Order: sequence, then C-alpha cells, then structure tokens
Amino acid sequence: IVVFHRHECFEKLLKALWIKHGLEIQKTHDIRLLHKNIVACESWLGEVADGILDIHNMFGDSRYPSGDQITSDEAGQCLVITEVLFDRFTGSNQRT
Repeated sequence: IVVFHRHECFEKLLKALWIKHGLEIQKTHDIRLLHKNIVACESWLGEVADGILDIHNMFGDSRYPSGDQITSDEAGQCLVITEVLFDRFTGSNQRT
C-alpha cells in the first residue's frame, strides 16, 4: 500500500508541475510519461528519473491485491525517492 500511495504522490506532484508551466494535464497514471514531458521545464527532475522508473515498475504489482508482494526494502526505497522529489518540489531541504 505504501508504494501505491507514493505513486499517487508522484503523479500529483508531476501534474502540479504541468499546471505550473501552463500545460494541459494528460489523463494518465503513467508517471514515466508525466516525467518525460515535464523534465524539459524542470531540469532537476532528471535527478529522480531512475527513482520514478523504480516506483513505476513497483506500482503495477502493488496496485491490486492479487499483484506481487513488494519487499520492505523496496517500500523503503520508494519512501526515500518520494521524499527527495517532495523536498525538491516544495523547496525544502529538511523534513520537519
């Protein structure tokens, strides 16, 4: 469930960046596509490209109860990646 909610967080943050740059939001849950089409406007997103791919790959398996199980290490990795994106998005350097 952690990966599912972190994926949702990524999706919403990326869509917020689309709005910031006046782009029409695509109806998709594919964070790779959302990332690919906004990275030219927000170059720092290149730093989290690998993390986005990791979370996207975990998402399909975690979205439905019948999917593969995500390990606690993968869930922890997902948490770290999302915190990096969130901190960059909000301009925060530390978690409070």
